[in-house]
Amino acid sequence: MEFCDWLTKTHARQFPKGIIAAELPCEARWEYACRAGTTTDYHTGDGAAALREAGWYNGNSESETQAPKQKARNDFGLYDMHGNVWEWCLDRWDEHAYRRRWDGITDRETYDLSEKFGDQDSHNYRVLRGGSFVDTAVGCRSACRDWNGAGYRSRYYGCRVCLVRSPLHSQTAVAEQERTDSQRRDGANIL
Repeated sequence: MEFCDWLTKTHARQFPKGIIAAELPCEARWEYACRAGTTTDYHTGDGAAALREAGWYNGNSESETQAPKQKARNDFGLYDMHGNVWEWCLDRWDEHAYRRRWDGITDRETYDLSEKFGDQDSHNYRVLRGGSFVDTAVGCRSACRDWNGAGYRSRYYGCRVCLVRSPLHSQTAVAEQERTDSQRRDGANIL
């Protein structure tokens, strides 16, 4: 999270229009990005053979992290969502997080950083997703979840940064601005 804060403070001017911050994804965003519209174990299908196409795990990594972008990207254009390193998520660990979902979308309270949810003994634990180069194929599935202490460091852990849009640049706001611009152009052409 400190890296995301640093990235936002030092590089915000270089972000694409409408992007206001860099942050860790919440668990639901991570899984949505990983699945890229699929319902299989991996974005390339089910079973270890499908994982070989998508990521690095104990069956093909030679017990080392691997350089990025060597495996198949998903339909959203994202690489390395399965295996190689576990990826930190914004959420506090809550064993029952999926029970709190409605319409397949996680309510903001589910990844609330307060101590409201989760086991009181584990309130400093954060969610990890994706599996690593030392995990079995099962541990690298889109649905697999793990956790560790927020300050824990390991060569098996990494992060994926999301760029967050301003509410003013949401899809609805962008569509409305495009409609207004189009009306102005059409009005100018009539005059």
